[in-house]
Amino acid sequence: MATIIGFDFGARHLGIAVGDGESRLAHALGVIHAAGNAARMAEVERLVREWQPGRFVVGLPVSLDGGEHQMTVRARRFARQLEARFRLPVELADERL
Repeated sequence: MATIIGFDFGARHLGIAVGDGESRLAHALGVIHAAGNAARMAEVERLVREWQPGRFVVGLPVSLDGGEHQMTVRARRFARQLEARFRLPVELADERL
C-alpha cells in the first residue's frame, strides 16, 4: 500500500500527517507556516519528494448540518491544486465532529 499524506487545511497554517494504507496508522509531521500559496506549495513539494505518496487526504471543514462555508471552499480549492500539480488522487475527509 502506498504512503498517504494528510492535510489539515487552515487559512494561515497547514497541518501535515503521513501514514500508509497497510497499517492504517498515521503520525503528525508538523505544520507548514508559509504565508503565501507559492511558499506553501513549495513546502508540500518538498514533502512529496521525501515521502513519495500515492495519494493525499485533505480535511474538509463543513458545518454540523453538512453545509459549506468559506473554509470549505478554500479547502476544496487546495485539494484541486494538489491534484493538478502532483497528478495524484486526492480524497476529502469530512471533519464534522
